[in-house]
Amino acid sequence: LVFTLRCEFLEALVIFITIASVQCVRFNTTARDPTSRGAERITDVPVRILQNTLEQFVVGCVSKLTLATFLTQRSMTLIPLLVALWCVGRVAFAIGYLLSPMRRAIGFVLTSFSTYVAIGGVAYCCYTSGIGHDIGTVAGV
Repeated sequence: LVFTLRCEFLEALVIFITIASVQCVRFNTTARDPTSRGAERITDVPVRILQNTLEQFVVGCVSKLTLATFLTQRSMTLIPLLVALWCVGRVAFAIGYLLSPMRRAIGFVLTSFSTYVAIGGVAYCCYTSGIGHDIGTVAGV
């Protein structure tokens, strides 16, 4: 789990950058005052990108952390690959969304694929090994 948490930090950096982009828009426009007219329109897309990124992070992170409890040390190489795919997907999502909302799809697909692989891996491991497999080892007992 320690290895997976360290990998997940890269996803947290993506969230930090996304938060910073919303802050930059607010600071450099009339949206600095969120009650001003038009502020919501100016920050709409960056805030939507941030919201979706946070949603994807929660589901993806929990899925990868759960998957890591089933993986052997040798198969843990899957975790950084899934994290990298998630990060690339988020960047593609943001760029696509900023260009045109319809162009965000490829980024969404890449991010979702990373999560689907983790969820599928957890489901497979639970089915084949049982949900209680290796529970003593994972808990450090």
